[in-house]
Amino acid sequence: MKNIQRFSRFLFLLSVVFLHLAAFSQVSTNSAKNTMYTTLDLDLKDFFLGLDPQTAENVIDNIEVLFSNMLDENPTSAQLDVRDFYLKKFIHLFMNLAPKFDPVFVYLVDNYAAKLTQSEFLSDSEVYVFKRVADRKRRAFVGQTIPAFESYTIDNQKISTAGMTSDYTILWFWDPDCDHCLEDTPKLYDFYCKYHDIYNFEVIACSITEDYDRWIAFITEHRFDWINTSNAIATPNYDAMDFFDFNETPAIYIIDKQHKVVARQPSLDELIEVFESLQQK
Repeated sequence: MKNIQRFSRFLFLLSVVFLHLAAFSQVSTNSAKNTMYTTLDLDLKDFFLGLDPQTAENVIDNIEVLFSNMLDENPTSAQLDVRDFYLKKFIHLFMNLAPKFDPVFVYLVDNYAAKLTQSEFLSDSEVYVFKRVADRKRRAFVGQTIPAFESYTIDNQKISTAGMTSDYTILWFWDPDCDHCLEDTPKLYDFYCKYHDIYNFEVIACSITEDYDRWIAFITEHRFDWINTSNAIATPNYDAMDFFDFNETPAIYIIDKQHKVVARQPSLDELIEVFESLQQK
């Protein structure tokens, strides 16, 4: 905690120096902002990614400490400007970082950006965009209930998560033209073969592109006998990439019988831990 306090004081003093230099040199406000962004961006990212444990909750706690050390009990407009400058930096940093940090982005938008009435560093149009992105991300957070997902097998049979009888369903969205997918899908299948009876889960492996030939060749080669569906057969009832807000494949979500998300974008190495935790509830 002492480290974060020292770091917050350093950031505040450095920001004040930049602001005074900008005013003294009569440079534009935008130029001053850009100088500060360029100078401090790597330091902020390295600092927060170096936190232990590296969880969204720990990042949020440390940002709260950071902000509290920037502001007096009755903060001045200059202090609020410094806070808003770093708020914008953090929002941009965590908006497109690893999915596990999405709750940090949503927290900053909900608890700070959305409550601003006027800010030197965050315009109304920027806040509007951030709020829209936050609303998209939160739709598939752990604890949220999603609509049933319907996709189609090779024989044009509709498969719906509403009809699953297992305790859990893994939704695996992949692309036969994606190198990571070609590497990770067989790994997930190995996990499925070993543990799907133990943990009572099923997998719907949905190819999100219309590349039929590569899809059918790959699933035939590996003899995947889980539920294989593809956009090449028919369009699902909703766009998974849009709804779950993922930009890269593969993407993985685990839901229960009530369609509640119980795990969001875990790594394959974390799956045993995820299911063991679910068994204990």
